Amino acid sequence: MSRFIRDYVRERWVILAPRRGERPLQFSENLKYRPKGNPRSCPFCPGNEHQTPPEVFVIPGEGGNSDWKVRVVPNKYPIVEGEEGVHWVIIETPDHYATVGNMPHQQVLMILKTYRERLLALKERFPYAMVFKNRGPEGGASLSHPHSQLIALRLIPDAVRREMEVYQRGCPICLLLEREGDGANLVFSSENFVVLCPSFSAFPFEVWIVPRQHLPSFEESPDEILEELARVYKRTMAALDRAVDFPSFNMLLRSRPFSSNSDYHWRMEIAPRLTKPAGFEWGTEVAVNILEPGRAAEILRRHLE
Repeated sequence: MSRFIRDYVRERWVILAPRRGERPLQFSENLKYRPKGNPRSCPFCPGNEHQTPPEVFVIPGEGGNSDWKVRVVPNKYPIVEGEEGVHWVIIETPDHYATVGNMPHQQVLMILKTYRERLLALKERFPYAMVFKNRGPEGGASLSHPHSQLIALRLIPDAVRREMEVYQRGCPICLLLEREGDGANLVFSSENFVVLCPSFSAFPFEVWIVPRQHLPSFEESPDEILEELARVYKRTMAALDRAVDFPSFNMLLRSRPFSSNSDYHWRMEIAPRLTKPAGFEWGTEVAVNILEPGRAAEILRRHLE
């Protein structure tokens, strides 16, 4: 039976419709992530640094110019530029074929520290910024080399403003942890983080990484929190890749706008793109999820290491 679920974080409806996917794991092969391209010609691979704009930040290795751990460069085809904002590409690793799930822990930690450093670098210049990661064809990635992006804007998007209004009635993320932090939708937890598939998931295998503490801003995270988050993020992505055979996905790092003193609770949202929204979804702005979140969490738990 289908049923309506209210997403009380973002004030929208989701329909859980398991009969729409009688075999929810038999997703189309063309929706999966498969590394493509040749490292010799990939603009993000070592030795091809001249193919990108000059870097704005780098974590160097021990060798020369082509020995680096993480690079940040301006996007050659930016969504915003100049007074409207900043659009950077975060090249997460020199390894063309790596994934977060199979990277060394220290590499994932360097990525998270780069997110923090770059957000802090923009905090006084713009009211809002978001880090996000697109992987695979349905995730919107144009290159398969592991990378994420950061966009800062001169304004706060309406969707973010609407979510912030919800906090005037209390923190919806703390409510989520209270309701679902130790139930059937839990994937796993650590000392400071809870990983779960929210009851109002809009996508099959949608999974959130949520700090247990009510913390508004990711960029204020100390090193010890990022150390733990690196392990949690890596373990989550490894389980997802094993469970669904490397899906295309979008990762959103949601943090409080720089210019706001509003209440907020930061988190990471990972949304696999295993189904395509069609006319109904576009016309009503109601998401349709063909996989019960509790079932998704159960499958992910079986693929944890």
